[in-house]
Amino acid sequence: MSTWVHPAGTAAHDGWDVRLPAGAELSYAGVAVRTLSPGERLELVPDGTERMLVPLDGAVEARVDGSTHVLGRAGDVMEAAPDVLYLPIDRRCDLRARDAGCRLLIASAPADEVHAVQLLPARDIPVEVRGEPPARRRVRDLGGEHVLRAQRLLVCEVLTPAGGWSSYPPHKHDAASPGTESVLEEIYYYEIRRSGPPAAHDRPVGYHRTFASDERELDVLAEVRSGDTVLVPYGWHGPCMAPPGYAMYYLNVMAGPGPERTWQVTFHPDYDWTRR
Repeated sequence: MSTWVHPAGTAAHDGWDVRLPAGAELSYAGVAVRTLSPGERLELVPDGTERMLVPLDGAVEARVDGSTHVLGRAGDVMEAAPDVLYLPIDRRCDLRARDAGCRLLIASAPADEVHAVQLLPARDIPVEVRGEPPARRRVRDLGGEHVLRAQRLLVCEVLTPAGGWSSYPPHKHDAASPGTESVLEEIYYYEIRRSGPPAAHDRPVGYHRTFASDERELDVLAEVRSGDTVLVPYGWHGPCMAPPGYAMYYLNVMAGPGPERTWQVTFHPDYDWTRR
């Protein structure tokens, strides 16, 4: 299980809180998280990947092609959508954290197509409500096929209320079936929040499930906490479970080898009836 589940701190490298580029455990999807103190600078140079910059909290200035874009999030991840910036493979980006500092997530995927730099302000991010209680959740589409022009990257945020389930019914996207299912690796980056008043020794918790869909071995049932990262190389995934008292946020990065950048899934036949 340790191959696919990275508790907070275990995937830290060279000043990054999380550093899991494509080519490590996965071939196409990558994620990194960096905490920048007020005024701290960071240079992103072209590295053969297309990238999306997503502030988790605070704000950062991103200078690209002589233009400066301010990316921020006006509240906690549970409450507010972020401003996001797409960087194509051939662009350098100079970052500087604003006065309050910034915790920045960078989703990435190897690519060879050049697309335009794209800024999506928080006010323009589509939000969709999916499912019915107790599997109702909100999805912020940061970089879906109809929102972002890219070669491989698909990015969204999912908000699951306390006591709720998401990524349900279990589904998969690991077999190429045009019009029905696409091949996409997936990354879950988690933040969990206590719904009631804060407690000094509280450690908010949720649960993540992934299991095999074919002969490839895969069996994960993990306790997840803020800052944890779970990789889904293939297989059925879901549910993600938020216990009573603890709300769940996760950011999904998806990318795959297919010529068409699209999210198409097959729901597990034993549980598909629950959607109806």
